[in-house]
Amino acid sequence: MFGCCCTTEDEGSGVATISTLQMAEVTTDANKEVDAVHQSMAAEETAAIPAVEPAAEPDSAPALPENTFTAKLTRDNIRQPLGLSVEQFVPNALYISKVDEDGTAVGEYNAKAPEDQRFQAGQYIVSVDTLLGASAVDSLVHLEEATIVLKRPKVFEVALARNGLPLGIMLKYDSLGASVYVKGIEDSGAAKAAGSDILVGDRIVSVNGVGGSPAVLMEELKKSEKVVLAISRQ
Repeated sequence: MFGCCCTTEDEGSGVATISTLQMAEVTTDANKEVDAVHQSMAAEETAAIPAVEPAAEPDSAPALPENTFTAKLTRDNIRQPLGLSVEQFVPNALYISKVDEDGTAVGEYNAKAPEDQRFQAGQYIVSVDTLLGASAVDSLVHLEEATIVLKRPKVFEVALARNGLPLGIMLKYDSLGASVYVKGIEDSGAAKAAGSDILVGDRIVSVNGVGGSPAVLMEELKKSEKVVLAISRQ
């Protein structure tokens, strides 16, 4: 957990200039005949020049997936606190367990950002300047300016009764975090028997309405025959 870049000539213009000068040099019949030939050659040369297509507009940036947004985060210097605490158990995202806005870079950003584009606990950091996982963590620690892609979680509840079975959910966690990570589902447990919609990679963020540290969540899991789990999914 972490408390927390040969100038080219214009062919069309040249042809037009030559044509104008030739048309001005009409003095005799011989000159007229030569001039007619020159004009014909100039016309053929002009016709041979392909039309110039207008420059294509640059493609716009690809649309972000649903519930995803981008934040441009800066801090005054490397000593300014970032204001984020994150958990990492998967290679493609960081889970924000805590946001501190007091005198931090995130606090300054949130004060100016629209409400639906602020850093909040429970969101996922998808990338930091396109970096993922451990590389993204390192970038967060040392950043002075970065483009961060965040994703709002899907949060839902799952009710389970043990019915004499173990819960059957394999868990791991950071003791300083605010969730427990689902690393596996056992075939012989209550979760599998109930056909619950819990997947590897989900996070349990509260048990029977009780949230807090992993120690609090694990204690609540152990003592209850029936549990209602609040699940966060990226």
